[in-house]
Amino acid sequence: MAWLLRSRACAILLVLLALLVLPSTSAAQGFRGGVRADLALSDFRGADFDQDRRVGFRAGLWGELDLSGPVDILAEVVYATKGPDIDGGSFDPHFDYIEIPVAAKVGLGNSPVYLLAGPSISFRISDPYDDSEGDASEFLNTVDFGLLGGVGIDFALGSLPAMVDVRYHTGLSVIFDFDEDDDDRNSRNQVISVGMGVALF
Repeated sequence: MAWLLRSRACAILLVLLALLVLPSTSAAQGFRGGVRADLALSDFRGADFDQDRRVGFRAGLWGELDLSGPVDILAEVVYATKGPDIDGGSFDPHFDYIEIPVAAKVGLGNSPVYLLAGPSISFRISDPYDDSEGDASEFLNTVDFGLLGGVGIDFALGSLPAMVDVRYHTGLSVIFDFDEDDDDRNSRNQVISVGMGVALF
């Protein structure tokens, strides 16, 4: 439980830092930021058990740095749900994360279409096994490194700049810290999301 409290405290500090820094940075030339929300379908890649995609969401803050060329930098701090749905039994791998992706946003010529690619780091802030027998939480990794790729389009939502994109997120870190001969050791997060961001500053 102590590690979970520390993780939640770190996540809250990151969000507060973003709230303080982003508005002041927005005054700088070539920066904009705002809020975004995504519909997300998540499951495990490499899992050796039956699973269904879980319908979840991502929501948080984003900031985009204009590098005066075809490539911009898009960074986010979001709350994200991950993990699949499992029918029956007590195994319920529904996890919540604070996720920080940093992606290159590549414009395609003069069109509003763009491509996204970059790394991410996620900090797990929930523990569905905290009260279960055998303390299964000791086998859960707290940090998840990953990669994302996607395609989107910039547009105007009234007087506000906005974006819509489709993304694929894949985890590089294993979810469960089991023995090497355990079939579920290779389980990793993967998420398909569709979301929209609106610039507020």
